[in-house]
Amino acid sequence: MKMSNLSLGLSYNADAGLGMNVNTNFTSGLGLGLDYNFKSKDYTANASYDLNNIGGKKWANVNLG
Repeated sequence: MKMSNLSLGLSYNADAGLGMNVNTNFTSGLGLGLDYNFKSKDYTANASYDLNNIGGKKWANVNLG
């Protein structure tokens, strides 16, 4: 599986504290992501899959998370 992109982001808010997110997409259409909050120790994982030509519609996709 070949990675097509990787992104990393940081955010800060006085109430929520420091947060980080990492997302990657693969040439197969699979996308994976993780959001983490350092103050609350909460995290969210997500995944997506780009189905492309379902019913002739190139925008169709699936998201979980």
